[in-house]
Amino acid sequence: MSRGASVADADLSNAALAAIVALTLLAGVFLAALAPSLPGDWGRSGGPLLQGAAALGSALLLASFAAVLAKRFGRPGRRGFRSHVWLASVGAALTFAHAAGNLGRPAALLLVLLAALILLGAWSRVAGARRMAATFGEKRRAFARPDPERRARLAAIIEEKRALLATLAPGADEGLFSPSPRHWLKAPFKTAAYARLVATEAGLTQARAQVSPAQAWWRAAHRLLAWSFVAGLFLHIVIVMWFAGYVADGDEVYWLHVAAWDF
Repeated sequence: MSRGASVADADLSNAALAAIVALTLLAGVFLAALAPSLPGDWGRSGGPLLQGAAALGSALLLASFAAVLAKRFGRPGRRGFRSHVWLASVGAALTFAHAAGNLGRPAALLLVLLAALILLGAWSRVAGARRMAATFGEKRRAFARPDPERRARLAAIIEEKRALLATLAPGADEGLFSPSPRHWLKAPFKTAAYARLVATEAGLTQARAQVSPAQAWWRAAHRLLAWSFVAGLFLHIVIVMWFAGYVADGDEVYWLHVAAWDF
């Protein structure tokens, strides 16, 4: 392996993670503070500079959303995580610079979602990782033999999973297999059925009950926030670009737009 490849695949330390997030967000604050001093529309949220920042920031945030799925497509997970951190940090900084002058408008809720995503992601990497490391191997209930009825139900579920897996991903190990995006695209109904069996199995083994609620649900919360942000971002783009008349509310539509429709 080349030196460049080894650096790209190296783990991102907590110190490096904090530095990337802090420095990029400070750059966003600096741009937001500088913008009002620029002449004409250049310092306004919809002006050429900040609208361009919003467009680039949105593209980077969506790219970070895709980068975190790299492991699901067989790519190196550490490289995908590094890309996720860089893209999300720079994208968040540019987005903040664009929205800083309109924090009182409904679209500012996207910044709240973005801040929650960043904070939860940082928690999972620092405090969350330490908690998981502390509980790993100490879940005594996981080693206890379940009652006969539960064991029978688990055995039936495992057999059903193996039978389904033989058609969904021939040759895959039931104990190690996790559905990837290509499985959802190729066989969505079979993949959904397999995911339902996995959820049932987790409920019977009480996997989430053996850790704290924060450890058990942070990933689901992170995904919910991410999907909410993406949906809100697309809605904001559609409204600003096609319903510019509604956004302007009687004022001048000075930003680049497709149509000035109003409700």
